[in-house]
Formats: sequence, C-alpha cells, structure tokens
Amino acid sequence: MDKKLLKTEFIKDRASMQINVEGEVIISDAQPDIKEIIYESAKPAITFFNVSDGRINFKGVLMASAVYISKDENEPVSSVSSTINFEDIMNIDGLLKDDCVRTYICVDHYEFRKINERKISLKAVITLVVYKFNLSECTSLLPESVDEGMELLTKSDVVRNHVIQTKNDFDIHETFSIPASKPEAVEILTEFYNISDLDTKALRGGYRISGVLNVDIVYLTEESGRADLVRFEVPFEQTIDNDDVMEDMYANSLVDVISFKTGVFQDSSNENRIIDIDAVFSEITDMFEDEKITFVKDAYSIKYPCSIDMNKITMPIAIGKNKARFNLKGVASQNNGTNILQVIGSDGNVTLDSVYAQNGYVAAEGVAEVTVLYIAEDDSKPIYSVKAYLPFHHEIEINNVAEDDVVLADVYIDGISFNIMNSSEIEVNMGIVIDVNVTRLVEQEVVSSAEKDESAESGDIPAAVIYTVQSNDTLWDIAKNYNAVKEDIMSLNGIENEEELFDRKRILIMRKV
Repeated sequence: MDKKLLKTEFIKDRASMQINVEGEVIISDAQPDIKEIIYESAKPAITFFNVSDGRINFKGVLMASAVYISKDENEPVSSVSSTINFEDIMNIDGLLKDDCVRTYICVDHYEFRKINERKISLKAVITLVVYKFNLSECTSLLPESVDEGMELLTKSDVVRNHVIQTKNDFDIHETFSIPASKPEAVEILTEFYNISDLDTKALRGGYRISGVLNVDIVYLTEESGRADLVRFEVPFEQTIDNDDVMEDMYANSLVDVISFKTGVFQDSSNENRIIDIDAVFSEITDMFEDEKITFVKDAYSIKYPCSIDMNKITMPIAIGKNKARFNLKGVASQNNGTNILQVIGSDGNVTLDSVYAQNGYVAAEGVAEVTVLYIAEDDSKPIYSVKAYLPFHHEIEINNVAEDDVVLADVYIDGISFNIMNSSEIEVNMGIVIDVNVTRLVEQEVVSSAEKDESAESGDIPAAVIYTVQSNDTLWDIAKNYNAVKEDIMSLNGIENEEELFDRKRILIMRKV
C-alpha cells in the first residue's frame, strides 16, 4: 500500500529574555553644554539574527535622543542623538539551525543620566520575544492504493501552513515644505515617528508592503528658546520579488525603523522651510498558505483481520483575525514648577505585556507611555516635558476562539491628541490599534499503515445481526465491529445521513460473506 507524507508548520513555542544595553551619548563641539535633560527617547530594533542549534545570535540598534536645557543663554535649548549597537545570544532548548523563528523587541525601561556637561549615559532594559515555528509530519495511507475490501474513514482539514519567511531592508527619502502659516526653522530639535496602517499583500512572484510613517518635527524658530511643530504623513510602498510567493497566500510582516534622519534646508526664497526625511526600514515577512490535507483516520478489512499503525500530526487551523482600535485616556502632570503655556508635540510608545485567548475573545494587556513637550512659563526653561504611563486591558471579539488557542498580536499607536486642563495638567487621548491572529492546534491521529494480520483468528460473526442502537454509536464504529460496510447499513435501513441513526432503535446489519 502506498503512502503520502503530511507536513505542517506553525507557531507554538515562545521564549523571552531581557537584555541590558548601556552606552554613552556625546555632545558635539558645535553644541552647548548640558544644564538639564528635559526629554529622552530610546527606540530598539533588531537588525540581524542567525539561528543555530540551541541558540539565536542577534544584533540590534538602540536609537537614543535627548532634548536638554543648555548653559548658553543664546541657545537655551538643544538636542543630541546617537545610535547604540548591541548584540547577544539567546539559548533555546530544542532549537535547530533550520528552524524558523519570529522575533519581537521592546524597551521595558530606560534611564538617561547626565555624567557631565558633555556626556550622557544611557541604560536600557530590553525584552526580546521569540516565537518558534514547529514542524509536524507523518505518513498516511493513500486511499486509492489500498487492497480490495479495505474500508477507510477519511477526514479533511484546511490548515494554515507557514511556508516562507523573508528578510529585507528598504529605504525612503521624502522632501516636504513647512507651511507658510508657520515660522521658518532655525534648527530641528527632535523628531517623533511611528508606523501605522501597515499592510502586506501577496502577489504572484512577490509581495507588496505598504504603510504610513507618521512624523512630527519639533524645530526651533528665530525667537530664542521657542519651538514649533510640523506634522507629515509619509506613505510608503515596497514590492519585493520572490518566486515562491503566490497571490492566494496570507502575509504577515513586522517592520521596524532602523535608521531615521532629518535635515532642514533653504527654499527658493532663502527661508529654512525644506525638510528632508530619510528612513531605513527592516522587514520580516512570513507567508502562510491554506492547504486542504486529507488523511486516513481509521481502517479495517471486511475480508480478513488486519493490524493498523497509527501516527499523530498537529493541524494549525485558522480561527480568525480582528483589528481593534480603542482610545486610551490619561493625565500627564508636571510637578517641577514649570507651568504649561502651550503644547508643542507628543511622543508615544506602546507595548503588550500579555495576550491570551478566552472563550469568545482575546484579552490584551499592556502599557502606553506618552511624553508631551510644551512651552513653559519659566524663561530659564522655555521648553519642558511631562510624561504619563497608561496601563490598559482590552478585549477583542473573535468568534469561536477558545482557551489554549495560539494568539499573535501586533500593536501600534494611531494618533495622539491632548488638551491643556490647567497650568500643570495635560489630558492625553491615545488611539491604540491591536491586530490579532488566532490559530488552533489540533492533534489528529492518522493511519500510517494497514497490514493483514496472519496471526489473528477470524471472529465467529453471524452474517445477519439485529443491533440495538446505543447513544454514543457512530455508523463507522458499528460497521467496523461487524466487518460490514457503512453504506450498506445505511441503504438496508433507509438511513440517509448519520443523524438519522438515532431515529432507529434497532438496525439490521448484513455482512459480506
């Protein structure tokens, strides 16, 4: 009897580790000395990883930036930025060099500290999460190759198999103009940016990634110590060729910004109104394909005793997906005596601490962090900032989801608005988007072989039997117990479908002898 190989690949195992990253940010000779740090940011990204037996080697960058009050009265506010490289090893039991993994990274905590007037130290705790794709395979009988008289119970499942993972970098360069209604820029102070509306579409021979890079540019104006904000939306689209991709596949991409630079230049009127934006993205895309897998679940012969060998395979069944948006409100308060006059801009970061399936919904828990830059009443500290941490618990409805289902979730900020409540408090409203995919791992038993059992004795079973139907019976089990054919039992007793079995108290069974 011929056999066929069944194979599935799916996410199951999860591992995580914390990494301590330390570095220094040096003030350039052209910048004034530091008096006080008023805003800081640290954004991590994985730039490379390599899987080997039992471990993952990875490299990354931590993009650090700070705004500070200077000691120079002519230049009271300045900023500095730096990129800190890091690398580490994550040990994972059972990991093989050919295994595919999916990585996430986020900052748990960071601290900027002024060492002296020209140097800032940065300490950050970063969490790296790794999901491992598991491979399950076994052999199944080919129904068309079995001996005459062999009865087979076949079953089909549509599984969402992981088939391809690709990694690529791409960049964008865009130029914008500061509107005439705003003052021209003397110097860019800092930038806030995030990715939204990320979408990946599989094509024949490749895939297309699109999204929006939302950029807020905070810049200094000609008025000493004063700043303004200009906001740009930078749509991006990148098509990546891959001959193994088909248009009916399902794509899931992770995209990080691994380099971000801006510059201000003069326009045709010799005003500093031209903003250049250069960004480098790193993308990892996983392709999934829905595949109908048919296998033999049980077998017996009506002619002779036979023995069957069973195997097991895990089937990843797609349960559903949902993209949920909700608003998160909170208050950022200052307690340093620098009264709030006007908000310049805000920067946010959101992380998921826990995502788990419940009956009928997926629960997501995490923390959103928001920093608001504002113009202060104190001339010695013309720009200052306040920060707020907003924990959240949100439930996303997905039909048929159950506990123990595997959940993958991506989260991002979809806009920040604010309202000055008084001189010391700012109300913050953050739009949060959580994109959830749910898979159920179902273990199936598969008949891998069925052979005639020469040592078994044929049972003394009568040719005709009147059988009393039991509450837990199936037509297959009855036919197998009496070496009969299920379709013959249905025809003989006028049964058109399985449910009608329980309308009969007794049925007639005829063996083929």
